[in-house]
Amino acid sequence: MPFLHTRSSLLRHRPLVVGVLTGSRDVPGQLRRAASPLVDLVEVRLDSFRKAHGPDGLRFSAELIQRVKKASRKPILLTLRSHTETDPDKSGAAGRRGHMDDARREALLVPLLPTVAMVDVEARRARFARRVTSVARRLGVGVIHSFHDFKTPSSPAKLDRWCARARRAGADIFKAAVTPRDGRDLSKFLVWGTRVQRIGRVLIGMGAAGAPSRTMGFTFGSLLTYGHLGASTAPGQMPAAELGRAIRAIYGTWGKK
Repeated sequence: MPFLHTRSSLLRHRPLVVGVLTGSRDVPGQLRRAASPLVDLVEVRLDSFRKAHGPDGLRFSAELIQRVKKASRKPILLTLRSHTETDPDKSGAAGRRGHMDDARREALLVPLLPTVAMVDVEARRARFARRVTSVARRLGVGVIHSFHDFKTPSSPAKLDRWCARARRAGADIFKAAVTPRDGRDLSKFLVWGTRVQRIGRVLIGMGAAGAPSRTMGFTFGSLLTYGHLGASTAPGQMPAAELGRAIRAIYGTWGKK
């Protein structure tokens, strides 16, 4: 099983499948799926858990992380997504649970960082991202700065700007999730990913036109791909086990020790 507790190992190029755990579906069932050898790490989407937003949110979240680690025996990627960066067609998990401002998100995330391998913060939330990144770096926790465009493929120049900001802020990985209109848009996006330097990258095309990126993105330098464990959190997201089987069929044991 890949071990992701240091930045050096994060930046090594190997096909890793992330199983996304949410509070919107049968959690025990999701945990059973997370334990599959086809899943390499588990993303805990705290924004989708109602109790994480309550007055006892920190205790609930800490207990949830320990439960996921015990059940899955996988490294944890922790995400508490802002309501400003969720799929507008679904209103976003955070939107359904109630908005949490950046100060509250930081107060919840920071105490949990020592218990996880990685954390995902939004590149657009610059001050929040810098503050969480600074703490995570001191603790040796890997940091993803994510950028989502649910409407367009985004131009290479725009992606370059956000990627450069993530690199300057100390991120280990820049995650770009965009919405190509067709295969041509997807090709331009993936080729853009091959030019990214001095930072790891995750390349995700959302929607029908972007679906091939979830299996072929590694060929263009992408480090991670995301599959759901019971409820999709992004357009075109596949079940994690199905994605894991496809990755192994395409890449075999490439990149693994």
